[in-house]
Amino acid sequence: ANAIGVTHGTLKRAAYAYSKLPIGWHPSPLGHSEGEPEHDSDNEHEVEQEDQDLLACDHQGLSAAALEPIRGMDNARNILDRPLRQPVGDDEPIPLGLQAAIEQQADTWAKLWAEGSEYLLPPFQPDPSCKPPPLQVWMIDAACKSFPQETGLGVDAIQPRSILRLSFEARQALCDLLNSIEDTGTWPDFNAWVIIVLLPKTDGGLRPIGLIATYIRVWMRCRRQHIATWRAANQRDYLFGGKGKGAQRAAWMQAARAETAKLTNEAYGVALLDLVKAFEKIPHQHILAAAKKHGYCLWTLRLSLACYRMKRVISIDGAVSRPVQAVLGITAGSGFACEELCCLLTDICDDLVSNTR
Repeated sequence: ANAIGVTHGTLKRAAYAYSKLPIGWHPSPLGHSEGEPEHDSDNEHEVEQEDQDLLACDHQGLSAAALEPIRGMDNARNILDRPLRQPVGDDEPIPLGLQAAIEQQADTWAKLWAEGSEYLLPPFQPDPSCKPPPLQVWMIDAACKSFPQETGLGVDAIQPRSILRLSFEARQALCDLLNSIEDTGTWPDFNAWVIIVLLPKTDGGLRPIGLIATYIRVWMRCRRQHIATWRAANQRDYLFGGKGKGAQRAAWMQAARAETAKLTNEAYGVALLDLVKAFEKIPHQHILAAAKKHGYCLWTLRLSLACYRMKRVISIDGAVSRPVQAVLGITAGSGFACEELCCLLTDICDDLVSNTR
């Protein structure tokens, strides 16, 4: 039970359910056996009840990162017959508990984020003439109202809408604080942590999503319109992912072109390229160079990159790993991550399009 993070109560219920199986029964891949001997109705009822209890219990501690979930199994027999853990690698030790599994995940992501390497981003001072207008209370209010009622919370555990309950003077003080942070280009040490949750992807693997402190997310929402203006000014006909040009529209356009080509007996092809771990491998100095070239707001970028340098902890089922400080990458979950990636890839995509037409 300790090794897989299952409570002892769960293990006892599973053992009890297994003990009620009829003599001669043995597990099979489908959870039943051909020629399984009949058992009396009393035992059958007890086994069925124990199965329901087992499925209703809390499987707290099973991690999608290192332990295969047992939710959704048909009955206790399938649970007992199913491997509880997939191998993590030939050279990696098997974690003996939830905390060990989390630390193993932290070490894996730390390598991808180049922890301990030299940070190559040079200090830079944005042009004072390009500084966005100071934040005002109405901007804070609009930003807080834009968050849904249920949203992931960072290390401060503050629901953004709860800021609206503060007095006008308190919200003005928050404005003054954020304006001062923009002037200095650094975040305060308090709440300087990012919680990384690992979400399973449909095609396998895990996607890290950062839960950033609420006051930073509110600042990002306040400056969102400023970055949206830059995005609109740097739009490309071929670039999808912005307003009115989502992935679904791009897919339907490709399908229509392919169907037209078939009806007219013309050749048509599509090449699909995937940047593996694109958000996690971006050097910050490359984003800075692209931002300077394409007129991206350096005042916003400076604080955004400072947020990516905050210490991160991997969180699984309420437990957290050791802190990791990344050298590479932008955090998925940030309000500006997509625009920063777009800015970085603009030259590459322009060259690709110009060389293929």
